[in-house]
This record gives sequence, C-alpha cells and structure tokens, in this order.
Amino acid sequence: MRGLCARHGCRFIVNDDVELAIAIEADGVHLGRGDGSVRRARERLGERAIIGVSCSGSIERAVEAQAEGASYVAFGRFYPSSTKPDAPPAQIETLRQVRGLIGLPVCAIGGITADNAAPLIEAGADMIAAVEGIFGAADIRAEAARYAALFHRPFSAVP
Repeated sequence: MRGLCARHGCRFIVNDDVELAIAIEADGVHLGRGDGSVRRARERLGERAIIGVSCSGSIERAVEAQAEGASYVAFGRFYPSSTKPDAPPAQIETLRQVRGLIGLPVCAIGGITADNAAPLIEAGADMIAAVEGIFGAADIRAEAARYAALFHRPFSAVP
C-alpha cells in the first residue's frame, strides 16, 4: 500500500496505530479516542509526520489537538454512516465554529457522498473522508472524480 501511494504521489496515513506507522515508514497516523496522545505520536514519528486527530463533534478536542501538535483534525459523523453506525452525530455548524478557533486543516467524515458534501465544504471542511460513498459506487473512479470536483469549482455550481 505504501508503494502504491508513493507511485501516485499520495501520502500514506495509518489509522490508529503509531507503532505500525513507524514500522512501515508511513507518512503519518490518524488518532482516534484511546489511540494515545498527539504529543507522544509526534515524539515517536518526528516533526515531519502527519498526525490527524478525530474530534467527533468536540471543538475543545480540536483546540487541544492543535496545541499538542496535530497536523489536522477530523469531525463527524455528519450523516448516517454504514461504516460507523454508532458514531455520535456532529453538526455542520461545528465546522464554522472551529474555523475561527484553530488554524489546522479540517476533515469532515461520516456518511458523506458527492451529493451531500457541498454544505460541509462551504462550512469549512478542507477535506472529505469517504468510504461507502466511493467504494459503494458502480464506477469508483468516476465517483472519486465527483468528490474532487467539489473542491475545484465555485459552490454556486455545486448541485
């Protein structure tokens, strides 16, 4: 997987496991609740590593993550999700609020499709994380292109 990412100029981020990220020389790690501290991950992975932090709907967690040295924060789930059906819902307004408090990139996650992503981007999401919305599509490549297009055109043009 790491080689595939390198060939395509993509970063390889390991979910939930700092030690695995170190062992396979990943570009970084994404930490959920209970996966350890950002400070410790930064110490282990170094200053150049990408460290993301799940915040669910907690602005306080995002502020804390920034202070500890996170590279980005993630909020969600914004819509019902088959991947994490029991995850607590987050509010779109949270994205607007957090933009005024932190300087980190913000990722939105949870039940996001190319058809419902625009309000999240308008509210401040710099990135969208999607699983079912892409891999559940008949044409994965075309669906991924629809997501990418959301970041490359004015919102007035987004359906």
